Amino acid sequence: MYINEIEVTKLAAAAPEYQYHLKDHLGNVRMTFTSSPAAASNFTAGFETANQAAEGAAFMHYPSGGQINTQATNAHTGNNSELLNGGYNGQVGVTKTFSVMPGDQVSIQAYAKYGTPSGTATNYSGFAAALLSAFSLPVPVQGEVGTASSGVNAFATWEIGATGNLANSDARKVFVTIILFDRNYNFLDASYSASSSSGSLISASYTVREPGYAYVYVSNEHNYLLDVYFDDVAVTFTPSMVVGVNEYYPFGLTFNSYSRENSLANQYQYNGKEKQTALGLGWFDYGARMYQPELGRFGTIDKFADRFARYSPYTYATDNPVLFTDPDGNYPVNIVNANGVLTRSFMHLINISLGISNGTLANTQISYNKDVWYSPHSFTGYESGGGITIHHNIILTDDFDTKGGSIYQTMRDVTKWFGLVPHELGHRVQRDRSILYLTPYLLQAAGAAIQNGSVDASIIHDKIPMEAEANQYQERFDEFLAFFNYKDKKGRDRNKITDLFSGGRKDDDFIISKLNQYKSEYDKAQEKEAKEKSEGWTSMVSNFSSLQEGTYTWNGSSWVRQ
Repeated sequence: MYINEIEVTKLAAAAPEYQYHLKDHLGNVRMTFTSSPAAASNFTAGFETANQAAEGAAFMHYPSGGQINTQATNAHTGNNSELLNGGYNGQVGVTKTFSVMPGDQVSIQAYAKYGTPSGTATNYSGFAAALLSAFSLPVPVQGEVGTASSGVNAFATWEIGATGNLANSDARKVFVTIILFDRNYNFLDASYSASSSSGSLISASYTVREPGYAYVYVSNEHNYLLDVYFDDVAVTFTPSMVVGVNEYYPFGLTFNSYSRENSLANQYQYNGKEKQTALGLGWFDYGARMYQPELGRFGTIDKFADRFARYSPYTYATDNPVLFTDPDGNYPVNIVNANGVLTRSFMHLINISLGISNGTLANTQISYNKDVWYSPHSFTGYESGGGITIHHNIILTDDFDTKGGSIYQTMRDVTKWFGLVPHELGHRVQRDRSILYLTPYLLQAAGAAIQNGSVDASIIHDKIPMEAEANQYQERFDEFLAFFNYKDKKGRDRNKITDLFSGGRKDDDFIISKLNQYKSEYDKAQEKEAKEKSEGWTSMVSNFSSLQEGTYTWNGSSWVRQ
């Protein structure tokens, strides 16, 4: 075949938009961010004659006729304002709706003037109907109005003086409100603010937590006639950097997934593989084979099936998608350990979740054999004050450590021993910092209990300060995994430690006070770690606009291009 002609089309000059995929340790794309989020959208309603056409197109339920008051004394600026008198069609003012995503910010502000109430009380069914009508929603038939009123009331409003008329000194029920619904129009949350005095500014804002819809409006919710004049209503919608989010079942099916409207769909999802949308198959292209997430199986036979005689030749990751992945469809790979060394992906996970340096991780050796994790270390010199020697290799073995080491037996549940790696890495960090804890009495008691095979030996072990600090690494790691839907399943009740030590030695006040002290310190440490984790996430997702196209890893303080 010869090609003797080509055609080149020059695209219109435009600044490129970079999108970044945040992956977990399995390569699953969890979040997609953009370097160029859409600019904030601002909508204002001043009700002046020259602007009414444009404002009417921007807002729903825009006033007309007598609902627009033209007396300048009632306006905040200019001459006109919106009149809501609390009567029929006079309770809900201008409205605005948005389709929202996590991180989006919605705000509203308005000025409101009002006088002295008049007339008699009316019931709230009229307001319920007015609110539904303002957003072009169907009004219930007669006999069902009370239900609608109750439902709307639960969202946000009517919290001041809801049982009768207000005295002149009472706060007025003049509101700006933001109501949030999910994609199925189930109520989620609300933000609102009431006027503090006539002519004052009223404002409310909300940062969206999950995808759905935001309903924004101003209202006069008195159950009697009271003229309220709204002016200079301003609504702002600020989109976040989040373009899409995916959550996964272990074998790759997605749930709670969503993407921003009018954005380019990301098809690189489970394990970072491209989803095939042709014919609606939903398979993932691993290169050597196509993977079917709804079955957890490949569609063709493994060419290395003779090496895995105990498994089906169609099996994905030896039926263990938490510990193994299959980079190209040919061969499963352990994501934690590769020939006694931490894998790159697991080092990355530890690095971004715990901040342990790659240098420390690269020098950490792993061996394993079935069911027991432990980090060998000996307790010495109980009577003289004690010291702790820590060997920083992480070992998985069938043997018990009779010298009082860290014992975890029968950890067949992957999500349990998976989290013990950072616990042992915590000891490695302690060694690097030359940490010593001089608590001989507790160490001696713990060592004796472990040697005697006490059922609560692991609980005693965890209350040794050195181990409690190492546990902070494990807890912090578990919290990080929980963000990606891997829940910690240890289920240990740490309060049992008090009963264990006080059961036969109730007069030993020293032991009880020490245990309470350590528990208090441990709880405080967990709160501190949670705060640091939150701050860490903020730094991770900031300054994306400064990155160029490529693959990056997080080193604990910044993104490093590979």
